Amino acid sequence: MRGDSPNGAVHRRAKMTTPTDCGPNTPTLSVAGTHERLQQLLARPVVAIVGSRYSTYYGQETAATLARELAQAGVTIVAGLTEGIEASAHHAVLQAGKPTIAVVPGSPLIPYPHGQKHLHAKILERGCAVGAAQAQTLKQRSQHRGHSLQDPLLKRNSLIAELAQLVILIEATTGAVAMQTAETALELGREVAAVPGRITDESARGPNRLIREGAHPILETKDAIDLLACPYSDKPTRTGRALK
Repeated sequence: MRGDSPNGAVHRRAKMTTPTDCGPNTPTLSVAGTHERLQQLLARPVVAIVGSRYSTYYGQETAATLARELAQAGVTIVAGLTEGIEASAHHAVLQAGKPTIAVVPGSPLIPYPHGQKHLHAKILERGCAVGAAQAQTLKQRSQHRGHSLQDPLLKRNSLIAELAQLVILIEATTGAVAMQTAETALELGREVAAVPGRITDESARGPNRLIREGAHPILETKDAIDLLACPYSDKPTRTGRALK
């Protein structure tokens, strides 16, 4: 399922600035790590993996499998650093020896949640962290949703959606923060997909609802690669293996 971008800019990226440049008139994105590294990562196909902090073992393993195999295929993985689904994705990419991008709601030099200091430091060794330096570009969407412009998670979710070509939701209730990321991605014209779950599980209601409304179901890593419709020089070591 792809949303309709109001300006037709399906692959628009947020502007960049360094953490020390942040001020009232700075661009949207602040970067920890070099701009050159971030530009290299964003030049590749970019997939955001988002989901619940209160995830199941199955959800974490699924996130890790998708993140690792996509990274091995030359895809950049973006996530929000929080425990559960998104931290599992980051860890899997790093364990595969690949870089990843963490998106935080404030300064990219400060890990959020604060308990993720070690993971944040490991990400900066190979990849980047980015944060919202200014909320001006998010004003219209924020007011539309009835959120305060100061809502840090809204800023983070919007940045995740803006950076990605494809957003994959794994485990989330219908009112979860991760659902906002998927909804924002649709507003921006991104592809949105979800990993289905058991209809009796509360954590599966968000992904299952998205699929019912037209989101692409992700049953194996190849499903995500097909949605990106991009050529690759590398191939994942286990492409085509169904998720269990």
